[in-house]
Amino acid sequence: MPNIYTLHTTNNRVRDVAMSATDGLKRGMEVIDTRAALSVPIGEATLGRIFNVLGEPIDN
Repeated sequence: MPNIYTLHTTNNRVRDVAMSATDGLKRGMEVIDTRAALSVPIGEATLGRIFNVLGEPIDN
């Protein structure tokens, strides 16, 4: 199941961003609302590093 986060909702529209592959995803599928916010772990291993929007390090 892809990780999808809701950015904006109105009465009849939802705008989301997928943070992983969406293969097999289609209109009308049942979803689970985890109420989880997009989060990024931090700590010694991430301090001073540069990451892309998927959380992958890009600073070699």
